[in-house]
Amino acid sequence: MRKSVGPGVKIKAAGGIRTLDALLAVKDAGCSRCGATATIAILEEAKKRYGELS
Repeated sequence: MRKSVGPGVKIKAAGGIRTLDALLAVKDAGCSRCGATATIAILEEAKKRYGELS
């Protein structure tokens, strides 16, 4: 995605992002924002994978 637009353009991914891996994939594709209805599930998955924030 990032290659298709200029560096000043913010990209938001929305729809179908239900897992941490899906979120990380759109981030790697160049998204700077993400809309997800599965936020709690994604955060719980991140907590299991990376641990609690201190």
